[in-house]
Amino acid sequence: EQVFGSLLDLGFFKGWCASAFPEYNWEDDKFSNEMSNTNTEYGGFIPNVENVVFVHGSVDPWHAMGVLEDLNENAPAIYIPGTSHCADMYNDSADDPEELLDARQMIKQLITGWIN
Repeated sequence: EQVFGSLLDLGFFKGWCASAFPEYNWEDDKFSNEMSNTNTEYGGFIPNVENVVFVHGSVDPWHAMGVLEDLNENAPAIYIPGTSHCADMYNDSADDPEELLDARQMIKQLITGWIN
């Protein structure tokens, strides 16, 4: 089980890293150490942050690796059904679903509160 599904196994991604960065020795220990270092640096699925809003759409391929639940009052998560990556960053359109319009309004309120 992995976030990318079952068509491409871990061996595929290890091979990709080895091909893209042949100057490194990509043994299993290297992958484990790099994953641990990344999770330590960025907090894994539970980063210790404030004044951050985590926004994901259900069609966004990255949402499976994102923060999908509020971490605290100053680090909320917003999940928007039927939207893709960065949909919340565009101007409102007459074709936008209500959930997307509501999410943009919530993001605006959060950020305005943080900077004022």
